[in-house]
Formats: sequence, structure tokens, C-alpha cells
Amino acid sequence: MVKIKKGNMKKTLVVLAILLAAGLSPRIFGSVVVLGPSDAANGPPLNGSAAIDTTTSEAMIGTGAWQANGTAASQYYLYANANSSTELGLGQLTISELSGLNFSTYETAAQAAQVPNWYLIVYTAPYSGGEASWYGNRLILEPYLANNYTPAGNQWVTWSTAPGANQLRIDDSGLSGNQGFYGQPTLANIQSGPVTWSAYYTGASSTPINYGSQNIEGIVLSTGSAWAAGFTGLVDDVNINSTTQGNVQFDLEPVPEPTTVGCFLLGLGALACGRHFSKNRRSR
Repeated sequence: MVKIKKGNMKKTLVVLAILLAAGLSPRIFGSVVVLGPSDAANGPPLNGSAAIDTTTSEAMIGTGAWQANGTAASQYYLYANANSSTELGLGQLTISELSGLNFSTYETAAQAAQVPNWYLIVYTAPYSGGEASWYGNRLILEPYLANNYTPAGNQWVTWSTAPGANQLRIDDSGLSGNQGFYGQPTLANIQSGPVTWSAYYTGASSTPINYGSQNIEGIVLSTGSAWAAGFTGLVDDVNINSTTQGNVQFDLEPVPEPTTVGCFLLGLGALACGRHFSKNRRSR
């Protein structure tokens, strides 16, 4: 049992008060993270070009899901690694420490017959010679370019980096010189050693890039700005799995998650009670 000293309790409450004054709330997550529209509007580090405020009672898990708003690109940072701190239940991760990424989408039959869908973007930390000042490389995982692509309308479809149906492949458009192409490398290819994009696409960069050792700056759930108009597909059950930090499952709901501060205070109360009843017992 963990013991909390009275002085430390005061410090914790002071920090909590500061967070509340700043309009922030501490995030304490287990393996399942419930996210509602208010999280999308206020989550780290910022929302995309349109707030995710459209939801539905259709669900892959839980009681609802997020829906693209049909007007502008919807985007949310599921994971943002700021100065190696812990964010959304994840610690600092490298590309090689990812054991898998997957998410599920739901579309009408007409939408499923078209290319657009939700997708993931993995930004690596900036480095000298990288593609941009605020990130190193940008890896894009789009469903329509998946291996063994089998879309279906009016039902949930899971897209995963694991081998099998709808296996997500990866593009780095800054080096491939293309906005996505068939035959892209898999996550296993990206992790196995330096990647030379010209081996996958004619005219692409011939400079080998070692992605495996790069730190992940952020993982973003997004729709495309070029085809956002009219797209109202659903997304739910997003998973970021790692070999070092465990797995985090994102349950996207139409209502905000339970007040994190309230849960945190209840937890403090429980710890304080535990300390009262075990003050004569040695901590373990």
C-alpha cells in the first residue's frame, strides 16, 4: 500500500487547483480511454481544422462513435509526446516500440465504394535534416491503400497493421513523392531497418531512413481536407499498442468522459482512508 504524507497531500491539491485554474484536468487512464466531444475540442495539443462535435449512437464499442462533420477536416491528437512526458496513458515511444495500430470505421454502402476514410498520421520528433521544423517524418496510414483491401458498407470494418484483411500500410509522402500508392511498406518493414523509398516507388528518395529509432511526437486521427465535404463516416475503437508501455484503447463516445478531476479526488480520498487504517503497517 502506498502511503501519502500530509504535506504531499497538500502539494497535490495545490497542483490540482493550479490545473483547474488553467482550465486543464489531470488525465489518469488505464488501458481504456473514453473520449467525448469536449475532449476533442480541448485535447492536447490542439484540435484540427474542425471540432469533432458530430457523434452517433452507432458503435463498435461502448454506446456511440465519432462522426466526420461533412464540412471540414476533423482531426484529433490521440497521443502527443511533449518533452518525453506521459500523455494519454502512454510514455515516450519509438517507432520500433509500436506493436500495432488499429481502428474501426463505419460507412454507408455509397461511402464504402469511394476512397475517403478516417486515417492515422504518426509524426516523429524533429531532427536535423528532417522534413519539417516541428516534426521529423510523417507516416500516413490510409485504409484504401491497405493490403487485402476489403471495404464493406453498413457495417464496422477494422483496419490494422497486423497481417490479414485490411492490413494498413505506411507512406511517407515527403520522401515517396506521392500522396499514397499501392504496395507501400508495412509496419514490420518500417521497423526492420533503414527504408529506401525508391525501392517501393519509382522516382522516390533513394536516401535510406531509419524510422525504428525515432521518437514518436504524436499520433493523429484525421480526415482529409481535400475530400472532407460530404464525408460523414464514423470511427471508433482506436488502439495504440506498444511493446514497452502496454496498450491503450480509445473508446470514442458521443458524451464527454467522466470528470477526471472528480475521479482523481475520489482516488485521493481512498488513499487517505487507506493510510488511516494502515498507518501501523509497513508499506509494500
